[in-house]
Order: sequence, then C-alpha cells, then structure tokens
Amino acid sequence: MYSSKVSIDDDFNQSKRDLKNKTPEQESYFKIASLYLFKNDQDQLYLASDELMIDNISKRSSFVKPKGFFYTKDRDQVFYESLRGLYRPDDSAVVFQEEVDIKAGASFLKSQLATYLLNKDFFVSEGNVQTETKDLKTGDKILINAPLVHAWPKSKRSDYEGGVKGQIRRKRPYEPDVFFASNSIYLDMNLNQIRLEGDVDIKRQDVVATSRRGEIYLDNQSKRLKYYTLFDDVKVIEKLKINENQLIERKAFGEKLEGIISEDKLILTGSPKVLQEDDVVKGNKITLRENNEVIEVEDASSNFTVKKKGP
Repeated sequence: MYSSKVSIDDDFNQSKRDLKNKTPEQESYFKIASLYLFKNDQDQLYLASDELMIDNISKRSSFVKPKGFFYTKDRDQVFYESLRGLYRPDDSAVVFQEEVDIKAGASFLKSQLATYLLNKDFFVSEGNVQTETKDLKTGDKILINAPLVHAWPKSKRSDYEGGVKGQIRRKRPYEPDVFFASNSIYLDMNLNQIRLEGDVDIKRQDVVATSRRGEIYLDNQSKRLKYYTLFDDVKVIEKLKINENQLIERKAFGEKLEGIISEDKLILTGSPKVLQEDDVVKGNKITLRENNEVIEVEDASSNFTVKKKGP
C-alpha cells in the first residue's frame, strides 16, 4: 500500500473550488502544493503543482501543472512535467495530460497523455508520442514517433503501435542516418535490437528497402548501428549513379535481405532477382554494394557489371 503526504506552500482553502457540486467535506483544495507518495517507508513519487485537489471519498488527486519525479523498481529516477495530472490510488496510477515531458536516464518522451503504474513499472503513452534514446558512448540517437507506446523502464523495452516512424541519427557526419517505418516497432535496449512488424520500410542514403518484417541490430559492445535484416517479400530500390551524366534505378527482390552497414553491402537470398536497366540477374545469393554497379552472384544463371557510358 502507498501512503501520501501533502505539503502546502500557500493558503489552504477547502471552499475555493466546487467541482461537480462537491462539498468541502468531499474535496480538499490546495494552491502551490506538493504531494509525496511512500511505500514501505521509501519515497516513490514527488510532485509539485500549482493546484492540487483531493477527492476525500475516492482519495484520487488531480493536479494543475504537475512537475517532479518518481522511482522505478530499481530506484532509478524518472522526471516528468505536464499541464494536468491525476493520481489514482485504487491502481497506483499516475496520469499526465497535455504537453507531457518525461525523462528517464538518456531517454526522453513527449506526448499528450501518459499513464504510469507504480506497482508494475509500466508506462502507456498516447497522442503523437515522440521518444528519443541516446547512447552515451557513441552519441547516436534513436528517434521514434507513434500514436501509442507501451514502455517498461526497468526492462528498457518499448512497444510502438500504429503507423510508426523512426530514425537512427548518427553522431558522426560521415555516417549516414537510417530511417525506418512500420505498423509496429519493438525496441529492446537489453538485446540492442529494434524489431519491425508490418509494412516495413528502411531508407539509407539512396537505398529504399521494404518487406513484411525486419530487425535492426546494434553492436553489443558499443551499441553502434551494426546491420539490419528484412524478411518476407523484400524489395530494394536504389538510385545508382554511374557517372556525372547517368543515373539509373536498380531493383532487387528476395525473401531475405541483410544490410551490412560497415561495408555498404546488401545480401539477398530466397530466390533473389535483380533488375538493372535491360538486364535480369538471378541466383541463390546476390550481393549488392551501395552506389556501386558491381553485382556479385553465387550459383547464378548470369553475372554482369553495368557498363559506364560516356557523357
């Protein structure tokens, strides 16, 4: 069970507000007040607000401009701020509404509605949710936008639903950013993995790849972007620059694609096929190099290199 304490920084006035015809016995009103929640003699939540209303029957509390922090089960601090808020003692939930800002370690979240269950270390956020996770070693950032997000701060996991878009923003200017989108995205920083489900789209420089499912991997040691894999109905479109005066479109198809970031390499398997100008290449395994006309084919019916043409 949680216990609470209210600190009053201004005049106490029970009769100043009369929401929904409640009597002073039913509701208490505080101006410029702080709320503290405790469990087993440990502080769990601190909240400062411009206004604090406590329903003396349900024991629910509502706030105007709440700002403060709470602790996860591992005693990590999570800072928050919003325009309005609510505490529900029946399920130990803290609800933040309108212009919600939440910071947990190197992760940030913005939304219009966020609910945190203190007993379960569980978040749900709605309404144009924007998150940012920064790797302190490399400076790379994972930016994701979604209508709905479920998050478990202790487990360092987040599930994004409903037309999700994201970006891996590289710290070093010579390392291209990676853009991705799908119906659902599952981020697990313990596994250093981003899993994508449904209408997957990945873009890096002049390469766009689509599929039904996908995974983006981060290096286990440095958490730098390592490679990505796409599954089921894979399609790749690349704008290939042959010379200053010639730009062609290369298309590739297969059931699986592995993108090796460090080598600018794309490996297609599962009945792969490449269409390049008037040529069609098929094989058991096809390797493409980004912005390079060479195609490597294993067990292929043909092998070729695009001929550079003069101006």
